[in-house]
Amino acid sequence: MGESLPNALTDEDKMLRQFFDFTPDLFCVASFEGKFLKVNPAVSNVLGYTEEELLQIRILDLIAEEDKEITSTSRDGIKEGKPLTNFENRYITKSGETVWLSWTSVPVHEHKYIFAIAKDVTERKKSEAEQQLLYQEIDRANKDLEHFARMASHNLRSPIANIMGLFDLIDYDKLADEDNANVVRLIKQSTEKVSDTLETYINSLIRKDGTSKLLLKELSLAECLNNVKQSLNSLIAQSEALIKTDFNAFNSVTFNQSYLESVLLNLLTNALKYRKPRQQAEVLFSTQINNGKKQLIVADKGLGFDMEKAKGRIFGLNQTFHTNHDAKGVGLFLVKKHITELGGDISVDSTKDVGTRFTITFP
Repeated sequence: MGESLPNALTDEDKMLRQFFDFTPDLFCVASFEGKFLKVNPAVSNVLGYTEEELLQIRILDLIAEEDKEITSTSRDGIKEGKPLTNFENRYITKSGETVWLSWTSVPVHEHKYIFAIAKDVTERKKSEAEQQLLYQEIDRANKDLEHFARMASHNLRSPIANIMGLFDLIDYDKLADEDNANVVRLIKQSTEKVSDTLETYINSLIRKDGTSKLLLKELSLAECLNNVKQSLNSLIAQSEALIKTDFNAFNSVTFNQSYLESVLLNLLTNALKYRKPRQQAEVLFSTQINNGKKQLIVADKGLGFDMEKAKGRIFGLNQTFHTNHDAKGVGLFLVKKHITELGGDISVDSTKDVGTRFTITFP
């Protein structure tokens, strides 16, 4: 029995040594004066210095200039008995690169040293920085777009009202040609639709300013699509479009009506504009339930585009993928914004000269 204890201790020492050497986390023991006393291989791998070099360098000399003051303050707190958890700072490697480390440290006062464990969180910090830049860009684009919407709404209101007034002056009985009279009536109908839509947008902006919330209600996809088709009746007739629907999976969604009709309008307009030359446009609106989520599919057999070339730009502002003179790159940006603002998502799959398929997942 007396000889078994040393063997057990030796095995435990070996096990602890293996854990110290082979863990991917950075383990070290440091003095209260800010020098490494012991480091594991992960510290050398991340910082690029040998263990011998690290034992000779002041820890503060390895830290990025911007983080030296807060690191010194935190180390003073540890010496006063305050454990440190999830403390993140930047280190400069031997090759000059910057790495982010997240530390958890505890003091051992009787020996005046510190046990510390760190994780390399460089990739996460890079991702966070990229996301922050993206959020800033989206915020800037949203503000620009909202400013444009307010300005356009204000500037369009008067001329549309004037046009509506001119229609009231027309005596349809004096139009000898019935075909011309019907054309005028269709123009009036379309103008009234534009006027109603414009007023809806203006009221939505006013309500949003007052409450910062959009009005949500149960909507019929079929009814919203019919409203959109009425506003596009000339373009639909011109392209001889075949528009099919299959709403058997579901027909109702809880959404903002202006946003939903804007989404349908932009997707249908794109399908009609980017149809194959000298071919009838075909568009299918259908619904499905996927993992308990309601999804609307909008698929066409048009020109399509190269997904690889358009990667990362499909829903960007002012991004175009065809040479049409009237392509502005605003429609898909609006579609994405409307859907994501209410907690939904949209994806796209497209093949050049085969067609495009949008999948909208409702919140």
